[in-house]
Formats: sequence, C-alpha cells, structure tokens
Amino acid sequence: MSKIVARKVSSSVGNVKGIEVPVELEPLGQGQRFRWLCVLGFTAIFIASLLIPTILLQGVFNKTVLDGEVWRVITYAFLHGGWVHLAMNMLALFVFARVVQMHYGRTGMVALFFVTSVFAVVPELLFRPEVQMVGASGGLMGFWGAQVAAAIRLREVPKTFRKLTEQLSLGTLVTYFAVQVVLDHVIPNVAYWAHLGGFASGLALGAVLPLYGASRVFISRRQAVSVKKVTVHDVVGSSDNDRFQEVVVALQPGFDPQRDFVVREHDRLGAFDRRYTTSEVMAGRMPFANTAEWQQRVLLASSDMVEGIGGPQKVIDVADEALRDHLAAQKAKASSSK
Repeated sequence: MSKIVARKVSSSVGNVKGIEVPVELEPLGQGQRFRWLCVLGFTAIFIASLLIPTILLQGVFNKTVLDGEVWRVITYAFLHGGWVHLAMNMLALFVFARVVQMHYGRTGMVALFFVTSVFAVVPELLFRPEVQMVGASGGLMGFWGAQVAAAIRLREVPKTFRKLTEQLSLGTLVTYFAVQVVLDHVIPNVAYWAHLGGFASGLALGAVLPLYGASRVFISRRQAVSVKKVTVHDVVGSSDNDRFQEVVVALQPGFDPQRDFVVREHDRLGAFDRRYTTSEVMAGRMPFANTAEWQQRVLLASSDMVEGIGGPQKVIDVADEALRDHLAAQKAKASSSK
C-alpha cells in the first residue's frame, strides 16, 4: 500500500485589491500559533520555577489539598520535574492538541485540559495520597480520551461531518492507550493513576462536548468581495481527499459594513449527537436568520470548493509529477466522453 503524501498548497490572485480578511475553514495558522504559544507558556513557567523554587513548592500537587490548598489540583499541571519531562509533554501536547482543536475548537481544547487535569488527581488522592506530582500529562491523557470519544461519535455521521485526515482510528487510539498503560508500570516515578483519571475524564467530557464538522463561508453578495488567496490541504495524486483550509477575501470598494457581511458557519455535533450550526461574522454585520439578507446569502467557500479563482476548483501544483499524471488522465477521460 503506497504512502499518502499530503501538503499545504496556496494560490493567490495578485491583482485583487482591498482590505484582506482571512477566514479559516479549519485550524491552520491560528491553530498552530496557539499551540506554539501554549508550549512557550509551559516552558516559561518551567524556567521561572528553576529561578524561583517557591513556585514549585507552592504549586506541586500533594495531600495538603485536603487542608485547604485546593489550588494545587491545577497548578501542578503547569509545572515539570526537568527538561526531559517538559520536552516529552510538550511534544505530546503539540501532537494531540492539533486533532483535539480540530474536533472541539480552541475553547473546547482549553476546557478539556483544565477539567481533566483536575479529575486526574482524584484517583491519585484516593489510592496514593502520599504522592507528590507535577506535569501536564494528566490533561494530555484527557486529550487522548477525548479523541477516542470523537472517533466513536463521528463513526455515525461520516456524510455530514468531514472526516479529518489527521484523525487517528479508534483501534489505533485504543492500542496506543494499552501501550501507555504498560509503559506507566515499567517506567519508575510515573503517576499512572493520574494518567488513568485524565483519560477517563477526557473520554466522558469528549462524549458531550460539541464537535466541529464542516465549515462554510457565506457573503451577502458576490460583488462585495473578491477571493485573494486560498490554501488547500492537498493529498498528492488525489483530488477526492483535498479540502480547503483557508480563504483570504478582499473587501471591495462597494462593501457596506452596515449591509454586507462575510460569515463563517460551522456544523456542530452537540450532546447526544444533536446536530446544529453556529455562525461567526468575519466582516460587516451578522443578519438575523429569518431576514431576506440572510436567506439570499451567497456560498463563497466550503471545505471542498472555493468560488472566485476560476470558479469552483481544486488548487494543485502542476509541477508535481504525480499530479501531472492525474491531470493528464482526467483530461483524457474528459476528451473521450465528448
């Protein structure tokens, strides 16, 4: 079985002028920058704890939480016991947070980390009250549990919600968890009860948190904006798996902020798999759903098409040999059908 090669490809129109408004159909630049900010934040706290030992003493989790020092149930998650400990957890954060952010959004990802970090201490307090603990791994195991919950929920809605290429299969996630359990009992000084508590609470919370599905971009009227740039997740040699990740629109001179709008709409899967949509205004004003302005809106972009650069299309790099062959085959097929 050949390896699937994926990349990001951008296409711009140089002569399009106007105020540029970037609209992400799925986390791209902003999502990655946010994860890097999280890594830098954890690193800064670790360095501060080396310079000011009181930070570690006052933040470590231990049984003094029973005496009223309840802040320790969350502060421990932002502290680490050494550079190797920090590096391992930050690598896991950067890998797991990407998929979690795609599924649950930035707010959901942050909520998952805080809530599961708190619940991770519960089994340690019950079964090993003498333990002292630092590290973000309880919350990261919460991310893991939430991914398993998402994989289970999305099995039932493959046509309504786009399947993320980065999403790990349910079987793979469960296998990795089994390996983690073994490692927890082989490596010394590992808070394995906290890992289990974080995973279990992430699984439970991930079962009810809203999931993001496909995204679309609507505009008030075609003359109000022009597409300046599109970025696509390109699976080399295939067009079926390509999807647009970001659209940069340029507001035209006739754009009236009191009348026109650029709105991003998300499919959501709520608790008990209730399907609904949410809307976010990117430029102009948000009309009410029952008004004529909203009813007459124009679809500018979805995850599989963008209007404005030669019409609906796939953005591809014709210099790539595999894509050249793919294009040639498509052209030949089209010619033979005429």
